Amino acid sequence: MPAVELDKLKLQSANLAGKISRPDIFLPMFRELLNYYSNRTFRPQTVPGRLKATPSYHVPQKVIWQIERDLLAQIKVHNQEQGLEVAKELWKSPSLEEKLLAITILSALNCQPHDPVVEQFNNWYKSSNDLLLLRQLSAVGSRAIRMYAKDEWQKILDGWMESKRTSNLISAIYAVEDGLEVEGDAYLPKSFEIMSRIIQCNDGAVLQELLHLLQVMIKKSSSESVYYIKSLNMKGELKNQLTNRLLKRSVSLFPIELQKDLRYLTETD
Repeated sequence: MPAVELDKLKLQSANLAGKISRPDIFLPMFRELLNYYSNRTFRPQTVPGRLKATPSYHVPQKVIWQIERDLLAQIKVHNQEQGLEVAKELWKSPSLEEKLLAITILSALNCQPHDPVVEQFNNWYKSSNDLLLLRQLSAVGSRAIRMYAKDEWQKILDGWMESKRTSNLISAIYAVEDGLEVEGDAYLPKSFEIMSRIIQCNDGAVLQELLHLLQVMIKKSSSESVYYIKSLNMKGELKNQLTNRLLKRSVSLFPIELQKDLRYLTETD
């Protein structure tokens, strides 16, 4: 793998982004860049759960960041159909980097119309069994739908909740975390609503993900998060084993000055 020369990388990336309207040229150029910057000495460790890990070029993150930056700038001045065409072709490709770039493109489309974007999201979600790709698709890949096709996004969420499958509940959590990252504390009310629905499913396998989500919420607003946690303890329809475990372990996540007021939650039956 050659050293990354920033000026050279910027030129390579700009040339690549300029071919966004020509998938037949764009894809070979992108693969050439991936090959050029590939770390062929990298030996990945086995990650539990990633039984179907997608092959990767192990390209430095700064290379991917530059390519995404230039490409997203181009997508904004091209029509959605062109961006979607490139994304589809990238998703068909075998490497992790190509599929992740497809997700990034999907996240930047304006959903005008929204049906093709929603259809592509659903198709990719159903066809992928790589946990890393599913996480990125659920979080980043859903951005455009969450912002511009709210009714369609609600249908997707409803489907995940109704299935009560652990993997779908975790996907919903990833999407909420990304919503908080993108929209900030304005997304907290929606976050609390979705979190409550997940808790109602009473799936203990999502406890760690819920605790991580709560940490993100606390960073956005510890006061609103305190109120929410207290409300969980009072809502009868949310009293289940998962709620009890979550309440007991949530106290230590809050700032020291707020923990005293929440200690009673550790005594939850």
